[in-house]
Amino acid sequence: MSKSIVVQGLVLGEIQHKEYNKIMTVLSAERGIIKVYAYGALSIKNKNFAATQPFAYSELELTEKGDGYTLKSASLIRYFYSAQRGLASNALAIYISEFLMAVCCEGNDESDMMRLALNTFHAICEGVREVPMIKAVFEVRAAMILGFEPNLEGICSECSEEKADYLDYEAGGLVCSECSKNSAFGIQLYKTVIDAMRYVISCDIKRILAFNLEENDLYVFSKAAEGYILYQLDRGFSSLEFYRQVTI
Repeated sequence: MSKSIVVQGLVLGEIQHKEYNKIMTVLSAERGIIKVYAYGALSIKNKNFAATQPFAYSELELTEKGDGYTLKSASLIRYFYSAQRGLASNALAIYISEFLMAVCCEGNDESDMMRLALNTFHAICEGVREVPMIKAVFEVRAAMILGFEPNLEGICSECSEEKADYLDYEAGGLVCSECSKNSAFGIQLYKTVIDAMRYVISCDIKRILAFNLEENDLYVFSKAAEGYILYQLDRGFSSLEFYRQVTI
């Protein structure tokens, strides 16, 4: 038996089906990732065309039947037009969409990840901060939401030495200089970078970009954020390769 529901969702991707139909991958706070079949939505004459584009955040009226969803109508809340900020911004938005499709689950409460996604897309489109900063902040906060929060207490995760400033990806936290010699994957951090990571993990989501880093600190912060989350997820992303190419 089918029923009608209304959700607010962020369109992350789409696959064409027949000439004008498509299957959308949508992130919703309450239901996690859902697949939505949209009849005729690929036609620019369709009333739902704008509200069903990738990077659109829309209110979706759906028919739910079994495990499937079919679009009845859509109302655009905001379109995140990342391309207006240049190739790097658009590449970052594509990477974040692929990332979300990989880590968010169907039927799961994804409220925290949804807030992070909307905040991040807003930052990209408004040019709130430089692209590498936005990317790194997203990755660090995402790691926390996913349960991969690194131990940044400053005490070695391996031997309890009080001076620890090397982020060991495998240990999941900071280790001392002696223990870092046994680390195959990790990076040396400055105190400013450790403080920045602590801030991103613990701050209010609305203030997540309210800090500054010098150029060299930002480089280390960005490298640590990407390296850590990729190691924890044990995978790469094709869109990340594209991002790297356009930001060299």
